[in-house]
Amino acid sequence: MKISKINYILFLIFYFGISSYSLKSQISSGGIPPSFEYNLSKSLIQTITILKPDVTQLFLEDEITDKKGEAYRMGVLLPVNNGIYNSGTWTKLSNGDKIWRLRITAKGALATSLYYDKFYLPKGSRLYLYNDAKDQLIGAFTSKNNHTTGLFSTGLINGDVCILEYYEPFSVKDTVIINISDINYAYRGVSEVKNNKFGFGASGSCEVNINCSEGNNWQLQKAGVARINVRVGSSSKWCTGSLVNNTSQDFKPYLLTADHCGIGASVSDITQWMFYFNYEAPDCVDPSSEGTLASQSMTGAVKIANGGNAGTTGSDFLLLLLNNDVPETYNPYFLGWDRSGDSSISGVSIHHPAGDIKKISTYTSTLITAAYNTALSHWKVNWNPTVNGHGVTEGGSSGSPIFNTAGKIIGTLTGGTSDCSQLTEPDFYGKFDWHWDKNGNTAAVHLKEWLDPSGSNLKQIGGLAYNKADFSANTTMVKRGESINFTNQSLGGPSQYLWNFEAATPNSSVLENPTNISYSETGLFDVTLTSTYIEIDTSFSKTTKKTDYIRVWDDIRIYTPQFSGQLWVDFSYTIISKLSISIFDVIGRKTLSYEVKNNPDNKININISSLSTGVYIVKVITDVAEYDKKVVIIN
Repeated sequence: MKISKINYILFLIFYFGISSYSLKSQISSGGIPPSFEYNLSKSLIQTITILKPDVTQLFLEDEITDKKGEAYRMGVLLPVNNGIYNSGTWTKLSNGDKIWRLRITAKGALATSLYYDKFYLPKGSRLYLYNDAKDQLIGAFTSKNNHTTGLFSTGLINGDVCILEYYEPFSVKDTVIINISDINYAYRGVSEVKNNKFGFGASGSCEVNINCSEGNNWQLQKAGVARINVRVGSSSKWCTGSLVNNTSQDFKPYLLTADHCGIGASVSDITQWMFYFNYEAPDCVDPSSEGTLASQSMTGAVKIANGGNAGTTGSDFLLLLLNNDVPETYNPYFLGWDRSGDSSISGVSIHHPAGDIKKISTYTSTLITAAYNTALSHWKVNWNPTVNGHGVTEGGSSGSPIFNTAGKIIGTLTGGTSDCSQLTEPDFYGKFDWHWDKNGNTAAVHLKEWLDPSGSNLKQIGGLAYNKADFSANTTMVKRGESINFTNQSLGGPSQYLWNFEAATPNSSVLENPTNISYSETGLFDVTLTSTYIEIDTSFSKTTKKTDYIRVWDDIRIYTPQFSGQLWVDFSYTIISKLSISIFDVIGRKTLSYEVKNNPDNKININISSLSTGVYIVKVITDVAEYDKKVVIIN
């Protein structure tokens, strides 16, 4: 419930056909809409126009709710009833496939997103959304996005025009259902053009990006923090939440945020909440455009427990269970927690102020037990200046975690008065130990029964990541003397690496992505990567060995000793798994052929005593190269 006077600025600059699209999506499959390939005209698409809300009145309302510390509203949902059976335009392609498109105009909107009350995509079909300029694209959504409730939502498309495109191959026989019930008209807290300067960063200038030096020791924890696009009735808001571990350590996708973020949200509303992971700058500098930063997201959750009446009588927590497991590619971290109730002398909060990219705020003085309203259910914190700024919190930070010196959650943000103009003002975080079992007498108002399903009664647990050492190479097959570049693909955010390259130069590396690894011997060789994970109070390693991963080959030699009646093929110790040899006479007739699936020996020979003396062409095809050689056979 942060007080905020923010205008969120985002902008995308991409060149269709030259630069990459901005792919911003819930769990989706990528790809390009077929209408782009077929160059179908936009002028043929039916357009529906949404009436502009009274934005002046909305800002007046925001002044009141922001001062009350409510979640940061960035848009309003306007009811519609448009879908695939009462709107849009169908186009049938020459191969029998079909495309349905609908163009939605919301005059003056900074961005729009769509909410569906009926949503079912047949297997094999695809749904995309994009803007008029075709330089921002989300999708493809597929049958994997279907939910038993039939509810769904799709992310923000910048600007006041959004185009839906549904593609159905001829082979699809199932029935599609797409119906839009609400359009989110975003009027603040999203992309905006101001003074002819492009950029985004609604949060204050004092804020510190998570990948500045202040975040060096918090790289695991940051992967557990998510931006939340909250739907509450007809309002669309920003909050922050965090994945939390449980004593079963089974990667169950529990997400903890503030109760006041969800006050008034129905079951169907929460089914349409959107969660954005890894929404952060790659380094300490604010990016000039959002690009693909918002590409890792998910839709939908169910409420498991909540307590504290938005902080008015308790600790203000909301525990959700995401509708899907978090994809491995998001490198999620399930945060550890400490319910001992012990204070902390230093630590950080990681959050999304005003829905902006991920920021970090630092405290270096002991947290104080305080009453936010009536109960002593909160930690009081004052933030300290650091090398790259003076991180505070703002609207949109609500629900974010505060960590102790050991890197464990000990509270979630309810509210306070800090911002970039009031750097020394305090904030208040609902205590984790109060969330645990002090808001009431039932599991519906506790964390205890959900985060300790085994009844272990542990006071604290560490974090949990999808830890796996993994890697790829730009090629796994090279000619002797050539080099290979390797790319780390480990999960879980390791901080140290040790590579071993059999028979290579160099034969080891501690770089994250080693390059120019040279091979001077032929054969099959192993590559091993050990990734080390360092948390504040522990470290561990994961190792992956890929046996015979690199194959090094060399040119073969073809020769015929005079009067021997033999044709020799020398592999120079190259391992060949497939080989064919054909011999042609001077007029192109095949006179002899030979095939082998592998070569256990370094050389093979073929009996050619039946061939007449003369000039021949020997063609050798292997799985690494082809060779043609003119030979003189004398028999």
